Amino acid sequence: MSVVTDFLRSGGQQALGLGDAALTIGKNAAMQPVAGLRGIVEILRGKGMDAAADAVERQQAVAGGPQTARGGQYLQDFGNVIKPITEPLKAGVDAVGAMDPASGAVLAGLGGVIDPVKGAGRAAKVASKAAGVAEAAALRAEGLASRQAIGLKPGELKAAGVEDPAMVRSMRSNYGKAGEVPAEAVAESVANRARLNAEPATTPGAQASEAEWAAWGDKHGVDMTRSPDVPFSDVKTKAEFALPGGLEGKFTIPDLFHIKANNFDPNTMSHELHNDLMLKFLRTHKVDAPDAVDKFNRLQFAQLSPNAPLTQNEFMSQRYRLQTPEQLRALAERVGEPDLGAAMNRESGVGAAHTGGMGVRGTANAEHLAELSRQLRAKPEMFDIAPGETMQDLTKRVMNQTPGLSTKTGSLATPWLDLERANVSAVDIHGVRNNWRQLLDDPEVGDAFTDRMRGQMAKRGWVGKEATREEILAAAEKNPTAVEKLAIGVVGGSQDVNYRLKSGKINPAVEASVMPDKLEHEPAKYQQFNPFYEKVMERMQPAADSPLELFPEQWRKWDRYRDRIEPHEFAHPDFRKLPKQSFAEMNAALQAHKDAGYMKAPKKVKEAGKFDRIMKNDVPIKSDWRNLYYGKIDPELLATMGAGAGGLALAGALRGEDR
Repeated sequence: MSVVTDFLRSGGQQALGLGDAALTIGKNAAMQPVAGLRGIVEILRGKGMDAAADAVERQQAVAGGPQTARGGQYLQDFGNVIKPITEPLKAGVDAVGAMDPASGAVLAGLGGVIDPVKGAGRAAKVASKAAGVAEAAALRAEGLASRQAIGLKPGELKAAGVEDPAMVRSMRSNYGKAGEVPAEAVAESVANRARLNAEPATTPGAQASEAEWAAWGDKHGVDMTRSPDVPFSDVKTKAEFALPGGLEGKFTIPDLFHIKANNFDPNTMSHELHNDLMLKFLRTHKVDAPDAVDKFNRLQFAQLSPNAPLTQNEFMSQRYRLQTPEQLRALAERVGEPDLGAAMNRESGVGAAHTGGMGVRGTANAEHLAELSRQLRAKPEMFDIAPGETMQDLTKRVMNQTPGLSTKTGSLATPWLDLERANVSAVDIHGVRNNWRQLLDDPEVGDAFTDRMRGQMAKRGWVGKEATREEILAAAEKNPTAVEKLAIGVVGGSQDVNYRLKSGKINPAVEASVMPDKLEHEPAKYQQFNPFYEKVMERMQPAADSPLELFPEQWRKWDRYRDRIEPHEFAHPDFRKLPKQSFAEMNAALQAHKDAGYMKAPKKVKEAGKFDRIMKNDVPIKSDWRNLYYGKIDPELLATMGAGAGGLALAGALRGEDR
């Protein structure tokens, strides 16, 4: 192996090219097992061997080649150096694979994990595991091919390859009424999860030291050190807590995860101290001169938010995060692709666990992300606050242009572009809960709002058609959750009119920020804020002497409603420089968030003097920030996954023999 080692060590200043070559090798090795599983799924679907082989080759094409010319040259040179090693191995894979795909899988997997520096010892160790995985995969595939359905008992699902407890629970929930799962669905789920798990790990891992994390950050030009905790004793509340780095400067990414790992109830903070914390968050998340990719990464968070709780929403946003203009262009070019939303959900792995995904998706249509990327490239200035405008003006423009960013989601999206100027905010359940009763008496919209509430409640038999304000409130006390939900529907939404009148003139209702010259395309309908929505936003505005605009003030209040600090780490600008986490890493981090209590449903209690049941959350369990960033997973398990089912050998076998 010395010739290989010498070659690798001779790179010196050519590290960029070598790194690109190594990345290409790693990606292709990781995709080997996935390709084989994709082929098995095509067989189960009854599409024949050629279709299965095509599926194998399509999957392998995903890995791609080097992205730099230097990387291409080094990849070619590296191939020449290790030719004496790879030629016999390749011949063995092809020969054995043509006779038996499972055995070829072992050799293909072995070729993907040989470590030239450490020698064959580790390869042999992983190959031993690979053999067991490949044999099990072959047996499962054979068993599934001869069955129509799989029982829902955990043991039956595990025997069919569904080993993740979350996948088992999801399948039992989704197929509970049927009492069994179609074998094709199980095969598709297992193949999808294998594809996702084959993504190479990108972080040092939860067991790495903080020094190793810092060194990893230095490689990418990011400060990945954790600031020392600064203890606080609030002079007003007498509460004691600690914050990394105190209230000066900015937080690092580890600082934000450290806050989540050592959270506390912000209701113990004075208003003034909480404001200071919010100002540090604003400084931390500020992006100077954001480009189209920066804007995409912030706006897509809100596009993905419908019916997705906060933690799940943040994980989804990270899975769809982009890093380069080239990635933005590639996504924009997918506009018009058939069934794009479903394809993107499958590719990203955000879908339900019973499909092999992470289980974080809400009801958002992922294809809207492609249209957002297209608009950002076609008219980037449309997403900037123009001179004389405010964030509200920008929001009205965006909600009339970009699908998936309507009244509420648009009001959640645009503030992330400039938190210091965010005088708009989504009116959510808390905003409605704390303001809908006051709307009944509002001098401007009170009569209209009372009529709407009365009419909707009368349809449901909760009040009479002539009910008074007092009778509406009395009905709300008896059935608070249902009436609150009704109020959310009345307050939310938009008020639409035709953008142009029949005469062809622009509707007088259209505001200056939504004139044709400021748009990428002219909408048929002009969306306006519902007058009740605008009134609630008006009531939510912070005090005149507050250092915060509306959105960060609502963020501060939301944290108090949630009984914990939410640093919204997804918005840290440094994530742009860091490699995107693999599915396995992120899925483990999701489990760590679950274990800490971040996905626990809040308790409902009724406080004295209030009609509605107030949500109360337990402060999350203390953890280690590295678990929340990454989560725990055995690196050898990832290597084993990379050796489970050889793609190239299987493709040849599928074309050569119907079995």
